[in-house]
Amino acid sequence: MPSPPVSSTPARAPLLRFGDFELDGDLLELRRKGVRKNLPPQPARLLLLLASRPDRAVTREEIRRTVWGDGAVVDFEHGMNACIRQVRAALGDQASNPRFIRTLPKRGYSFLGPVEVIEREPGAAPAPKTSSTPYGRRLPLALGVLAVAWFGARAWLRPEAIATPSDGRILLAVLPFDDADADADGYFADSLAEALIFRLARVEPVRLGVIARSSSAEAAARGLTIDEMGAQLGVEYVVEGSVRRGAERLSANVSLVQVADRASIWSDSIDVASADVPAFEDRVAAGVAAALRIDARSAPSDAVASDVPAARRTAAFDAYLRGRFEWNRFTAASLEASVRHYTGALELNPNLARARAALAESYALLPFHGVLTPDEAFPRAISVATEALGQDPELARAHNAIGFASLYYHHDWAAAAAAFERAIELDPGYAMAHHWHAGLLSVVGDHDAAVAEVRRALELDPLSLSLQSDLAWYLAYADRFDESIDEARKVLDRAPDDRWARYVLAVSLQRAGRTGDALGVIRELAAKRGGAAAQMQVDALDAAARDVFDTAWRLAFRPDDIELALTNDTPFQSAAGFALVGDAPASQALLERARRLDSGWLVFLRVDPRFDRLHGTAAFEELALRIGLSD
Repeated sequence: MPSPPVSSTPARAPLLRFGDFELDGDLLELRRKGVRKNLPPQPARLLLLLASRPDRAVTREEIRRTVWGDGAVVDFEHGMNACIRQVRAALGDQASNPRFIRTLPKRGYSFLGPVEVIEREPGAAPAPKTSSTPYGRRLPLALGVLAVAWFGARAWLRPEAIATPSDGRILLAVLPFDDADADADGYFADSLAEALIFRLARVEPVRLGVIARSSSAEAAARGLTIDEMGAQLGVEYVVEGSVRRGAERLSANVSLVQVADRASIWSDSIDVASADVPAFEDRVAAGVAAALRIDARSAPSDAVASDVPAARRTAAFDAYLRGRFEWNRFTAASLEASVRHYTGALELNPNLARARAALAESYALLPFHGVLTPDEAFPRAISVATEALGQDPELARAHNAIGFASLYYHHDWAAAAAAFERAIELDPGYAMAHHWHAGLLSVVGDHDAAVAEVRRALELDPLSLSLQSDLAWYLAYADRFDESIDEARKVLDRAPDDRWARYVLAVSLQRAGRTGDALGVIRELAAKRGGAAAQMQVDALDAAARDVFDTAWRLAFRPDDIELALTNDTPFQSAAGFALVGDAPASQALLERARRLDSGWLVFLRVDPRFDRLHGTAAFEELALRIGLSD
């Protein structure tokens, strides 16, 4: 029996459809609702492999063999992690809440179905595409001859890609590292990136600025592309990489990517002892500085002390990183946890000066979260910060903590100014130092400078909602209510449920004479209360409808009953609520309690617009003078 004729036309790969997406296996092209998405070939091959096996585990080894091939000369782990990031970015997916790509820790990945397979009739194969260098969120690592040249050496630099620095500072962002052996909460890779931010910030502060960790982490969590990071973070470069930590060794692959053309202009494969994280930091700092043609300053190696055994140094730095991870959660419980971790780190390695400086900042914030009293926390903050500066006089965080305690506890404006200014001189890119300095400037009445400092902090931490809200509040301190209203609304555009931004908006509208608009905001706040407060909602809405601002405000924000308020640990905010609606006796009683508790918020007494009705009264003026606030 004769054999059937063999077609000269190759079989075509199927189309895969999932959600709003369509993946063309022939063209290695991803489309969403018919619109092509920017996904380079290598990540597209990885997506094709995963999507063709929905709801099945695909191991890292399978990915290596299928997508890279057995003979590929690349750093596979870094390349695969880079491709996964690009795939997630193209799909709008997030590792923490996946719709399509689920990570199987230490094994591989799984595609979350369903996937519809569309078979196609055999036909002419699509014409091969001419391709330029396929840059995506990260530079794909398997690029033929270039890859061989790249990874044939331990470090690689592409000088012709370097932009000539302008007279202004170069800005870069450090993304959280991919961790092949990720722990449950991801603290190590996240905190290692922050440790690198700490080191890079000390390279040459006048010429190189580093975006705050909070915005870099937020950008990564959103799956922003390199282009989007450039636009939203205002950066020219991004540092990214992968890390693997064992009991004895720390291995990492790090790249510096230029936003303008998404080109990797420097890359290094680093292997150091697990106890020697500063050596990793110094290696990256030197590579980045060389790539950007900046002279890197040396920094004290606080984690490498010959008199501390390696195992203790490793454990100490691990405790420090856990402390940073907790600090960045910024809750009362996490700040308290950060103190425990920093203290543990210093017990293991007393030479770890950065842990001492970080401990000082944690102590400084605990009174504002009700964990310690000012008398318990602030003296410790100053003592610990002073010890840190004895070990390393150039620790900006230690100076920052002293400035904070001098402002809110000692009411020593000159000492606070000196400390904040020194912190900013040492690290002009430290957003929190600019933010905390703004508080001092408002207290002494230099409102324009205060607003400028908050704006500078926002440039360095541009995705921070809390900073954006505080910008609105500092504008209210300056009686620039129209601007305050605009900034509060920007926050609400991004986070409609942000209660503090809505509160600031209501205050600024009322103080700007726009009572009707302020009542509208109160109406929205009251409508959100729900549950047991249903009758209060009705009352507040009814009061707002009658244009009775003071009543509506009381019902929506519910200043505590005076007897209850006089027993709580945050009387200043209750005092402000009573003052706003003109209840001077209740407000004054609460302010006296705030003074007895040494409430840090009292330094804003003269500039807080909620107290405007009390200005000029004998009791108010006497209290202001007692805490060092001249007229």
